[in-house]
Amino acid sequence: MIESSLGTPLRVVLNGDQPRPALLPKDVTIATFNPNHDARGLYRAHRACHPDAEPDLADWWSERVDDPRSPFEPSLWLVARLDRVVVGFVVATPRPFRGRDVAALRDLGVVAEHRRRGIGAALITRLFIAAESEGLAVVTATALSEESAGLFRATGFTPRSKSEHRFT
Repeated sequence: MIESSLGTPLRVVLNGDQPRPALLPKDVTIATFNPNHDARGLYRAHRACHPDAEPDLADWWSERVDDPRSPFEPSLWLVARLDRVVVGFVVATPRPFRGRDVAALRDLGVVAEHRRRGIGAALITRLFIAAESEGLAVVTATALSEESAGLFRATGFTPRSKSEHRFT
């Protein structure tokens, strides 16, 4: 069970059986990340969710966009907006695994006052759609908290087998 496996690599095989996109509150929209319009808003939301994370926008951006090991694919970055303010996000990157690319979920967050409204589940299920449209057949993640473990379980993630744990 996922709830007792924090830190265990998880996956969803995109075969049409994953959960349908979660319903959003009617005042929230989800869109593909636009670097020209969303960078600062996504960074602010990330800092609100992870206050001990990277200290400034330049470092945060460089770690996610300029790292050659994790190619920047904006179609795998999604933001949830409420009145044009980013209140949630999911960031994934294509990673090679056994001769194919998978979408590795790197960051997920919903600003505290907007949690428990279905935004996190909606971001994840829309990531599945984005990954499939990019030709990726698997989304991977690692639960780092009990809250994220429950969310991953609810959106169809299961533990990966030991032979699947290493990326190339």
